[in-house]
Amino acid sequence: RRKQPLVGLTHFSADREYAYLNMAAERHFFGVITFTIGSSDKTARLLRHYPCPLVMLERYLPMKRIDCLHADYYKIGFDCATYLIEHGHTRIAFVGGSSTSTITQDKSLGFADCMHAHGLDVPESHLLHLERSSYMSGVDIVDRILELKPRPTALVTSNDASAGIVHELMRRGIRVPQNMSVISGEDTPLTQNAQVPITSMSIDDAQMCSDAVKTLFKRRRQPDAPFTHTYYDPEIRERASVMTLQR
Repeated sequence: RRKQPLVGLTHFSADREYAYLNMAAERHFFGVITFTIGSSDKTARLLRHYPCPLVMLERYLPMKRIDCLHADYYKIGFDCATYLIEHGHTRIAFVGGSSTSTITQDKSLGFADCMHAHGLDVPESHLLHLERSSYMSGVDIVDRILELKPRPTALVTSNDASAGIVHELMRRGIRVPQNMSVISGEDTPLTQNAQVPITSMSIDDAQMCSDAVKTLFKRRRQPDAPFTHTYYDPEIRERASVMTLQR
């Protein structure tokens, strides 16, 4: 039987998120594929006994009975640091999303482990966090980046915030990559089309979305099957935002 999709945009609103999830439950949807679920108490209560199969993309919630498909975020953090170190950088700062985000925690751990493996320090001050990885958040955090001592020669950044950071650095006369290199943990249209196209980590989004639909149908057929986490390895997309330093 043919299924009719419904697309709901929450714009990071916890109330909208809850309203869509509740509507799907009340109307007995075939299933829900979601890119984000917040941590509000009423959403958590709703999910405890959620009647619809639920598949999460690009996120995961520990301790929730949800099938999740997402990038290997630890590897993203590790590989971003590795790439910069291979290009001669030793003073590297990390700019991630909210410190409570499991994604950010995984990426920052991978970043720190790589730095330590190469005998490089990671001062606490050089682990910066945004409430939301948006373009304007990237613009706003540049003040904090420029106050860091010692000033980093390179940044590991996230999502659309990367483009905001590059734009604001350039506006202030700090050239990318000549004065500061930038690599993003996610490949987005904004990173691809930034003032300086940004070297980024990328996963096969089309494959992940296709797998999500298959996972949802499998969950409908086998509701008692073990819940799964499917990881996707990132690949580097080299552009113009990283400079090789002379050793």
